[in-house]
Amino acid sequence: MNLSKKNLFYSLAIATVIVSLIICYFSLMLPSLYVDYNREKNVEAIYELQLNYIKNKNYDDLVLRNPSATITLEIPKDGNELYLYNTFFEIQIELKDEDFINLLNHLQEKINNSDKEWDDSLIDVDSLIDKLLPKEDFFDDYPFELKFKFNVGELTFKDPEIRFYQRTDDIFITEFSVSDGVNNFTNYMAFTTENDHTTITMMSVMSPDMNDIRPIIFQSLPMIVVVTFLFILIFSQIFSNGIIQPILKIFHHV
Repeated sequence: MNLSKKNLFYSLAIATVIVSLIICYFSLMLPSLYVDYNREKNVEAIYELQLNYIKNKNYDDLVLRNPSATITLEIPKDGNELYLYNTFFEIQIELKDEDFINLLNHLQEKINNSDKEWDDSLIDVDSLIDKLLPKEDFFDDYPFELKFKFNVGELTFKDPEIRFYQRTDDIFITEFSVSDGVNNFTNYMAFTTENDHTTITMMSVMSPDMNDIRPIIFQSLPMIVVVTFLFILIFSQIFSNGIIQPILKIFHHV
């Protein structure tokens, strides 16, 4: 094999190894790193939420990963009230039904004294569900009294974007995206009009963000650089033995 062919062969070998490493990294390592990174980020997020709510009774000055699905339930040590808090609302729940009050009191005792045994007889699921179902004088006899406070004005959305898709002749899809400055939300609506009716399907999702993947890549850069440098050194040695050494032999022979 002449020198030009050897040079081409070793260059292709180095390129193949580096490309293979990159493919293996993105197909095998990066997904698992992304999952681990998000798991740790979620644990840290709920830890900060819990600390902030205990201290301030709100989520102010915190970055919420999913505001609509984040909620805090506060159970007092005694009494017949519960409190729900969300970025958009606060709810004070006063229990009026005796069965629900007994269940809450038993739960409070269990929380205050972990050694206390749980009384399953207090949980009659069918009876509790029946009391929650609509009936005559529904609001007068409802087992809860709810007091709402809405905080919708505290969250500002920006960067709205709308797109349209025509998948088939009879299915029309709209995509509406909006951001709260941290998270990106996307709502989809699919429309189909038939002879006697119109069908509308709605779906809401959290849109992916490039900032979620960048930290993982940056964290992996030292390993990528070291591995790449190591392979370059190995192939440089092979290249030297395969091409330069024969040239030196010829030179010494001459």
